[in-house]
Amino acid sequence: MMMVAALIVSLSSATTAANRTAAQGAAGHGPSAYFGISARRVCIHPLDEAKTAVQPGPLPVDHPVIVFGLTGDETWLWNPQREKSTANLADKALRVRSDQIATRPAARGAHTCPPL
Repeated sequence: MMMVAALIVSLSSATTAANRTAAQGAAGHGPSAYFGISARRVCIHPLDEAKTAVQPGPLPVDHPVIVFGLTGDETWLWNPQREKSTANLADKALRVRSDQIATRPAARGAHTCPPL
């Protein structure tokens, strides 16, 4: 019973942290770190737009996204403007090959990305 309670508490705090990160990103603020997982707001630019593979696409280049870092040769992104009609944060996740994009920090509070 104690393990079940601990699991419920940890999932609840992870959900709370994910929702806080989502709200911060949507408001144009840098997200807070959570248990060593750090994220940052960036503008994304494809190095070769025709060859950039994004799952699921398209790659958002006109507004900042939150980058969580590399997993192997892929970069994981969270797009606060994707699927605004859903509360499921996983619907806003994107994956792209790291060697196909360039990133630069998004200006604090900015809701658009300038062209490269």
